[in-house]
Amino acid sequence: MSRGDHLVTSDAHRAATREAYDRLARVWSATTDHGAWNGLLERPALRSAIPRPLQSAVVLDAGCGSGAQCEWMADEGAHVIGIDLSPEMIKQAQERCGGGVRLMVGDLGEPLALEPGSLDGVTCSLALHYLEDWSIPLESFAQALRRGGWAVISLDHPFTPPLPTQRGGYFDRELVSDTWTKADVTVTQKFLATAAGSRSPVVR
Repeated sequence: MSRGDHLVTSDAHRAATREAYDRLARVWSATTDHGAWNGLLERPALRSAIPRPLQSAVVLDAGCGSGAQCEWMADEGAHVIGIDLSPEMIKQAQERCGGGVRLMVGDLGEPLALEPGSLDGVTCSLALHYLEDWSIPLESFAQALRRGGWAVISLDHPFTPPLPTQRGGYFDRELVSDTWTKADVTVTQKFLATAAGSRSPVVR
């Protein structure tokens, strides 16, 4: 990432990310559940990598958004904890999941308040690219996982053309922006691109 860019972990960037997702929250489920990127590509790929069965497993969904993944894992019999930076997304997740999922506002850029060895698994869907330093969330996941636990994490991936704001080469890391319009809400998001292109497949 060039020195002229704002750090992805800066307070200003964090606040802007939260504000954008707060604005998107009321339309997020309707525009992503069956959309091409999330509903048809990323979510099926992520779910195919999750060890089954999930019955009675304690699973964290880090960056849970409006609760689609939480709802799916709860329906599979898991005890689910959902964490998201956006308070409005958490409200949407609460409406979607009811009382069967434990939901809280949390920042993946800070150590998570989770009991050591309390989780069987972690999912983290397209969230880490908002952070420059991934060591903090990854250490939180590792400490909270029981021995033999698992993590399924989806990341930006170079399978699409580069965004208009990208200037670096294939292996460069840079802060880029992308403007999204979902229903009647338009936001510009900034996130870390680790290679040319973005959005999808899964690292397990």
